[in-house]
Amino acid sequence: MAHFPFDKLKFREIDGIPSLVIAIAQDFNSNEVLMVAFTNEEGIQKTIETGQRQNIIKESSTRKASGR
Repeated sequence: MAHFPFDKLKFREIDGIPSLVIAIAQDFNSNEVLMVAFTNEEGIQKTIETGQRQNIIKESSTRKASGR
């Protein structure tokens, strides 16, 4: 498996959740943007390994970020 250049990404804290980066899901054929979200290194790594997007941010972190 090819090495992913994590050191090239600009991870940042978003709403009190550290080490996030913007992830964009795009249709291969039409180039339509399907989703824009935040993920972390673990989410990227699991996506590479499985070929499927991952929901890595825990519910408690999401609630904290949204103020619920």
